[in-house]
Amino acid sequence: MYRASGVFNRIGVAIMGITLCIGTVQAQQKSWPEVVAAAKKEGRVMMYFTPAPQALARIAAGFKRAYPDIALESYRASGGGIMQKIDQERQSSLDGADVLMGGDMVWALARAGEGRLLKPLGPAMKDWPSKYLVTGVIAIPGVEPFGIAYNKNLVTTPPKSYADLLRPEFKGKIGISDLSSISMHAYYDWLEKTQLPGFLLKLRAQNPKVTGNVITLAQSVAAGEFIATPTTVLSGSKPLVDSGAPIAFFVPSPGFGTNYVLTAFSWSQRPNAALVLMDYLMSAEGQNAWHGNGEGVGMLPGIKGATTADTVYAWEAKDYPPDVAAKYRAYWNKIFE
Repeated sequence: MYRASGVFNRIGVAIMGITLCIGTVQAQQKSWPEVVAAAKKEGRVMMYFTPAPQALARIAAGFKRAYPDIALESYRASGGGIMQKIDQERQSSLDGADVLMGGDMVWALARAGEGRLLKPLGPAMKDWPSKYLVTGVIAIPGVEPFGIAYNKNLVTTPPKSYADLLRPEFKGKIGISDLSSISMHAYYDWLEKTQLPGFLLKLRAQNPKVTGNVITLAQSVAAGEFIATPTTVLSGSKPLVDSGAPIAFFVPSPGFGTNYVLTAFSWSQRPNAALVLMDYLMSAEGQNAWHGNGEGVGMLPGIKGATTADTVYAWEAKDYPPDVAAKYRAYWNKIFE
């Protein structure tokens, strides 16, 4: 009985895989009105994402107005946790994510190479810049800017650059992020290459406390635990600014950021709804919902309030393969630990 059950389970998984492949091909061959009609029949779409919750709330409200017949469901976690969950679903043919909006370009490129990502085909493609569509299937819908946050009640002369954080009044009062992600490897590397010669050694001489991540650091600055940090992000700082906390944030020029990636999966059980959501996030309406309050870098021109992509350098995942990242970690640890 056990062996027969296993055979039937494998047959069921195979049939499900064939069905999903057929559904995917059909979704890619339909006209856009047919895709939208089929998406309404599917009734919902599941997106896994890493941007801040307040960004998702605006996106969800806008998507509901545009497509009231398609329920947007979501799951948020860190990049690594999300990728592990998606891989488990993909390998076990489990119902889960239809769309990813996250930060792991290396993972997305691997799935693109396997032919496992759906090609966007909606009306938003007409105006979408080709440089923000990688391999024809991976959209870059936004950039997360890094920058400097400081406590307005505790800093008498606000910093205007990274070099200003080397002033005597900041010594022992700065918090910095550890190397919790590859993006932090790239950020520290970029700082050293674009700021003063020996910048990291000079920053180390300020006796910063290495603690937490980019989001918790903004919260610590607002609470007065540190008076400043050069390693936080706009989406973590702006909600605190908007709430009236005594924190200011700015992106020095030149600026640094990390690309978000947007993909729809060929193994999705709702491929049409996945394509509709992807198109919405690439449209002017979706870009305004996400970036229009000044919380990010918009990829389309004319997004009121958004930082423009041309002012922020976005690091390339291909420049930090595992061996390069490991070598840089050893270098960074020698300085800060």
